[in-house]
Amino acid sequence: MLPDKEKLRFILAEDVILHYCSDVFTNYRILDKALIRITRNADINMEEALYDHDVDLRDVMGELLKKRKKLSPVRMELSGKLDDSAIKYLCANLDLTTNQIIATEGPPRYGIYIPA
Repeated sequence: MLPDKEKLRFILAEDVILHYCSDVFTNYRILDKALIRITRNADINMEEALYDHDVDLRDVMGELLKKRKKLSPVRMELSGKLDDSAIKYLCANLDLTTNQIIATEGPPRYGIYIPA
């Protein structure tokens, strides 16, 4: 939260990092910069683990998060402008199509995405 006598203002940590990335990566020439969020398939069944009453929910969630890292990406959200070649590179390496890319302006959207 940033102080202001008239109102409260907020800034996202990723916006600060994006703003100062050229100061961090001094040996590189920054051509484009954007925030990239990858949404992965969430086809995970947690119900089986919850039937065991002696199980620690933290352990169950930890295992599910490990599994989720290996699941296929289903969409990419971009806040900012990237060159077409960078987008093609990301799509090829993440096995996404351009229809699975969402351009946004502002904080992440955590709602349900239904492709057109």
